[in-house]
Amino acid sequence: MGNSNSPGQTIAIEPTGEPVIFSPGPYYDRGKTPFVVEIDAKPLAVLFNEVLRSLRVYEFMTITRPGDIYHYLRLRLVDVDESVTCRFQRVKPQWFEPTWDKGYLPLIRFDGLFRDDGDDTELDAQCWLSFRSGNYWKTTTAKLLAWVKAKQQEVRSKGDWLTLREIGRIDAGSHWRDYEPDIQRRCTVIAAAEHENYHLPDAVMKLIEELMTRENVQSVSMLARDPRVWRRLIQEQLVRSDRTGYAPTEAFALTGSAGACPWDDWGGKVGFMFEGIRCADLMVGAFKTWPELDKEGGSLTDILTAGDEFPEGGRICHYVLLPKDLGPLNCAQRTVVDDRWVLYESNRPYVPNNWGKPHLKQKKSSDG
Repeated sequence: MGNSNSPGQTIAIEPTGEPVIFSPGPYYDRGKTPFVVEIDAKPLAVLFNEVLRSLRVYEFMTITRPGDIYHYLRLRLVDVDESVTCRFQRVKPQWFEPTWDKGYLPLIRFDGLFRDDGDDTELDAQCWLSFRSGNYWKTTTAKLLAWVKAKQQEVRSKGDWLTLREIGRIDAGSHWRDYEPDIQRRCTVIAAAEHENYHLPDAVMKLIEELMTRENVQSVSMLARDPRVWRRLIQEQLVRSDRTGYAPTEAFALTGSAGACPWDDWGGKVGFMFEGIRCADLMVGAFKTWPELDKEGGSLTDILTAGDEFPEGGRICHYVLLPKDLGPLNCAQRTVVDDRWVLYESNRPYVPNNWGKPHLKQKKSSDG
């Protein structure tokens, strides 16, 4: 049960505190009509926790106005008339279950249910609009903004390499979201970790981190959606780009499933796999395989492409890390990583995958 608050009281709404119960009513419509709601700022606390995982950084760091805070307040009905309940129930999610939790609405969505029609304003709307015009809300949003600003400073002092790099782009006005007409603000209490179950085994994660730093891994094609591994891949991409002067995709080409992670926010560049596969020096994930094509002196790439290796067109790989065991292969060295994952390394000399790397093609042309 939340704390009780009436229009004349000043119980604060806090991101990590209990919900606050407000009583804008009662108002009089064929008798004494109750109007009691519960409001909290849990979505603001969830947003900050996401930032600690380097997610939604732009959204959080661009909270600069008291009015921005309203996006992160949610409301639940406690004791209201049928007319208010009917208004509340008109709001239907369009495509998916609401992430603000069942029985709740974002405060600004609830505000939109009531309209000032002058002398024709309905009584429940009069009650709510009068309540929302009070000074309490200016004081509350100002206090919550102060909390946000303190947390923003904390992120600036303790953020990891990618987070601080993203904040640098925000400060410089060069973040890609700076060119969007609106800032996407989500009133959600569901953290990414609660609806994503993509964590790779620790042994696999450690191996990928080691492989991605090798000279014979200049590109990675990844079906796995673990945000941890994608952050490491993006960091490696940007480090190589800074070191070589090549564009990110040329320095370290990455390919993944659309929507796996917010790599654009992190500053990385990733190609998408919609159908089939895109080969890379290192392939990670549950790819379809043709182990029957294995032969002495054969191609590891053929095992993934049904015999369709084509180095000149970027259809070649050197490492394949799979969540299944194909058994020993004549064309590759086999290393069991854990009870599910197995790494295969081609027995052929390393030939870099040249997809997205025009400098490699130019080098080969000049060498020829």
